[in-house]
Amino acid sequence: MVTVDAASVQRDYLFRTFLAHRKRSENYVLNRLWHRLDDLDLKPVAQQYVDRGDGTYALLDLYFPQLNIGIECDEAQHLTTEAADLARTVAVTNSITMDQKVGAIRAAEITRVLRVRATDDIVTVHAHIDAIVHVIRERKTTSQGFQPWDPALTDTRRVLARRRIEVSDNYIFSGTKDIRPLFGLSAVTVQRALYRVAPRDNKQLWCIRLVDRAGTSTASNGVENRTSADWTEIYEREVPERASLPPQGGPPDRIVFARSRNALGESGYRFLGVFNLTGATTQLDAGEPFRVHTRSSDSLDLAPYLDRI
Repeated sequence: MVTVDAASVQRDYLFRTFLAHRKRSENYVLNRLWHRLDDLDLKPVAQQYVDRGDGTYALLDLYFPQLNIGIECDEAQHLTTEAADLARTVAVTNSITMDQKVGAIRAAEITRVLRVRATDDIVTVHAHIDAIVHVIRERKTTSQGFQPWDPALTDTRRVLARRRIEVSDNYIFSGTKDIRPLFGLSAVTVQRALYRVAPRDNKQLWCIRLVDRAGTSTASNGVENRTSADWTEIYEREVPERASLPPQGGPPDRIVFARSRNALGESGYRFLGVFNLTGATTQLDAGEPFRVHTRSSDSLDLAPYLDRI
């Protein structure tokens, strides 16, 4: 049973999600689909960024993360072949920011994209919507381990219940105050980007903002951080006359959370994995070389941190 407070949170989220800021056809299709579905167990995500895995990005009109199903409203200029299911012909690759790339889901996580052709007559459009509603309901019924949407359950609480976090979780944490409890620390905001989360641990918590290229905004400590296209390496260097990098003698492993932002403008941090400072450097441009951090794990067992308190 959803509590009154949770119901208010759910209401506000849905109001933001289905704002009429889209094209008329898209707005009509998605709103009709949602009302025909009429299921508050499902959480809809509007304008979901998708990392195609080849350096390009797409934008899904609607996404149901519990079922890994995407919804597309195809207009005249959109591709409609099966091969183009994840190739929405809206060019977002050149306009998407690094924060938005961090918040993107991986194309491999989407099991199916369902489409409605807005150029069809209205009777056909309605029929397509009803067919999609049927598929979604069937997937929910047959999905093993389906967890109803609980708007009162934050991502921090979800992770604490599992005592483990993985890159594939796609959880978003609004700030360091939501990340620190995962390590048995007080829920306060910490301005430092890098610090130990437990005595004598060989890992440090690293909350960073990634950039695409030199000259863009950097983390507040004056360090520029970039990533490889496949997200398995992070490159770090000092911004001249801004700050000094921490010495190489510290703990070699870093638990990385990177700043992210979705299409609705909501920001937070996403877990990128555990990275090891290799001691190697790489030259990405004409400037100073970058330190190389290589991902050693895409998951982290939180039990050792939580059990010490």
